[in-house]
Amino acid sequence: MKQFINQYKSKFSPLQQLLILGFLVRLVAVFFSKGFGWSDDHFLIIETASSWADGYTNRWFPSERYPDQVPQGHALLYIGIHYYIFSFLNFIGWHEPQSRMTFIRLIHALWSLLIIYYGYKIAEKSSGRRVAWYTGIFLAFFWFMPFISVRNLVEFVCVPAILAAIWHLMQEDKKLKRFLYAGLWLGFAFSVRFQTTFITAGIGVALLIQRTSFKQLLTFTLGFSVFVFLSQVVVDLVIWHRPFAEFTAYVQYNLDNATHYGVDVWHMYPDLILGLLIPPLSILIFAGYFITWKKSPFIFWSVLFYLAFNIYFPNKQ
Repeated sequence: MKQFINQYKSKFSPLQQLLILGFLVRLVAVFFSKGFGWSDDHFLIIETASSWADGYTNRWFPSERYPDQVPQGHALLYIGIHYYIFSFLNFIGWHEPQSRMTFIRLIHALWSLLIIYYGYKIAEKSSGRRVAWYTGIFLAFFWFMPFISVRNLVEFVCVPAILAAIWHLMQEDKKLKRFLYAGLWLGFAFSVRFQTTFITAGIGVALLIQRTSFKQLLTFTLGFSVFVFLSQVVVDLVIWHRPFAEFTAYVQYNLDNATHYGVDVWHMYPDLILGLLIPPLSILIFAGYFITWKKSPFIFWSVLFYLAFNIYFPNKQ
């Protein structure tokens, strides 16, 4: 065993080791995280996309069956991707539901490895290899990470894109392509989950504080706008004949129901985070977050904007 471990360490870099270990533990989750997790990951993603692939029209879109249907406020990109996956599986004759969902979870397991990759790279650049190694261990093995990584939750699926954007913006070369890539990644994140607009806003503030040039800001905005235009404007024009129909419906629904359900104390989310990350580790993470506000502005301001909104908004669903 010792010889195997030594060969393993000599053959693979620390990041490659983390990715392999992270995939193995997620592979366990792929096979043992069957069944219902939450309403959103099943009924908003899987059931909807699978129904569309099977030719069933639900109440999300106008049709002969529901001619007066209005937008429901759903980010359609992630669901649409699953529609095409299920359509392909139907095309090749793969209909058994358990194995189909195993395949879906495997895709998510692979996608989630980007969290380990970019988390390691960001930590390495900010604090060195030793901190990056412990960060990678945390992202690979921490108690909820493997399970959450294979579920159909937009809250988690958008995370690799956000980390990828931050990684590009941290580079010293400051090439325009870095800002373009960051904008595209954040446009993808927004199109998966609308609430990431507050993370993008925080990153925008960090760019302004760093006195980013007008050309770089314009390129960043262009990247974000191009992706959002394709996913939110073009798609909604085809379906609803007006841009941002789903996004405006999402905003309106949340405004109308801000105090109708899910209302809780203002500190619910900080309490939840402190609990999930387990004290005293969670306390140290919070302390480190505030201490490194100058060193890691993209992380600091994006988290601050996101938490500030959720602390302020009454509905804590």
